[in-house]
Amino acid sequence: MLAGDAASIHVRRLAEGLRDRGSAVEVAGFEGAELPGVRLHRLGTLGAERDRRYALGIPSLARLIRSRRPRLLNAHYLTSFGVMTAAARWLAHPSGAGPPLVQTIWGDDLLVTPRGSALHRRLASRALSQASLVTGDSRDLEAAARALAPSVAWHRFVFGPPDELLAATTNKARLMVSTRLHIPAMRVDRIVAAFLRFLEAEPQSTGWELRVVGAGPETDRLMALAAGNPAITFPGALSHHALMQLLLEASIVVSVPESDATSATLLESLAAGAIPVVNDLPANREWVSPDIGEIVAPDPAVADLAAALQRAATREPDVEATRRVVAGNTWERELNRLVEAFESVMSTGERAR
Repeated sequence: MLAGDAASIHVRRLAEGLRDRGSAVEVAGFEGAELPGVRLHRLGTLGAERDRRYALGIPSLARLIRSRRPRLLNAHYLTSFGVMTAAARWLAHPSGAGPPLVQTIWGDDLLVTPRGSALHRRLASRALSQASLVTGDSRDLEAAARALAPSVAWHRFVFGPPDELLAATTNKARLMVSTRLHIPAMRVDRIVAAFLRFLEAEPQSTGWELRVVGAGPETDRLMALAAGNPAITFPGALSHHALMQLLLEASIVVSVPESDATSATLLESLAAGAIPVVNDLPANREWVSPDIGEIVAPDPAVADLAAALQRAATREPDVEATRRVVAGNTWERELNRLVEAFESVMSTGERAR
């Protein structure tokens, strides 16, 4: 059983992947459309902006754990569903005989939120310590998990690119792409401002376009910042297939968030052979080197980011070298390894009963 919102592309992708491998998959959460072949359980009706929904959902999840008797619980996002699932599992089986718990951490739930208060740190530590296994996608997440729960068992799992993207034909154009949500922490405004400055650097900028994919509360401000420049377009949120096609066309993909673990879209960009322009975050450094991309300061000034775009625009994408970086971490390979880890945890838990 996955504990997470079926509105999340990551939860849906994992549920579908496990289902396609023959697993009986159920998802317990608050939002999201139905998934064929996956049983969804609603834990309440409060929206994501109401943090108390997780506390209020504990009894419902505990009843679900008792009645459905899942062989494994996998909670997604530590400081919400992770804490809630750990509490519900204890409430359902206070003797400790419940299903093994796997905590999947995403990034800010361990790199940012627990540092904000002693209460969040205690809750995160307790939720981690109750897990049989913790999964995450970067070395800095592993270090943060071990700092709160030193004996935690760790499995690295990334939402890698599909095999078909790695093998697809590229059609590179003078196109830069931003794929991040339109929220302040993603700093998409700096990308727009840097591109506008880049356009002044003729002739290198001739014919280049920026596509600002996605949506969010800052969309209107970003469009105003672009000031109607025809070289900057806002296609909105794209389907996964449409995004893959766009990445195959893009020569450069830009991402400079305040914090991040391993970005699934970054891995897909590499599989599509695009030149990454990223800021110097630990997770980015695991995948991007100066050989294949441009790395700017963690908190880059607009001028520095514009200069990086200018350098990237003069490079010829080395599609094969870029693709080799992620060839061992495709979605299919990662999911197979995760299934093996899940089966090991379940067999260990069953032998202990």
